[in-house]
Amino acid sequence: MNKNQFDCICTQLLHSISKVTSLTLFDKDNPMTPVKNSLFFSRFSCIDSTFSNLRSLTLTYINCNTWCLFKTRLPSFIVALSIHLEHIGKCAHSFMTSAHLSKLLFFSPSLKFLSVKMSNYYNDRTIIRPQSPTILSSIQYFHLEGITIDLSSLFLVVRMLHTLDICFYNFE
Repeated sequence: MNKNQFDCICTQLLHSISKVTSLTLFDKDNPMTPVKNSLFFSRFSCIDSTFSNLRSLTLTYINCNTWCLFKTRLPSFIVALSIHLEHIGKCAHSFMTSAHLSKLLFFSPSLKFLSVKMSNYYNDRTIIRPQSPTILSSIQYFHLEGITIDLSSLFLVVRMLHTLDICFYNFE
């Protein structure tokens, strides 16, 4: 999609934006996807009020800095989040991997469905550390891809979990 097409879609979207309940920004094989995502969100700076009925969000190839900028502007009542976090540069260390995953697990008290793919992150066993011993994650359906997780630490904080889907890679 070129910039003119993008601008046209954004302009058309403005007329029915309050009706949007699901938003997917996805361009699997395009290296410009992070730039496109940033451009889209820059056009809609007040996401929480602009997309007032947003319940489901899918983002791909988002680096952590961009995600941190977006997440503070998202409605707190999102029920489904699918995100592909990509660490730029060398592999992120274990603390960073754990911290980013923990923040996603505790993103919103209404979040029930979470799908996370983490590229270029530390892949030894990641331990989830609770942000607070009294606050548990509301996640019921969790898909994880790209990292290895310590299941016992996950089950301590995600006690409402019904379905766990983990994608394993063959690293031979």
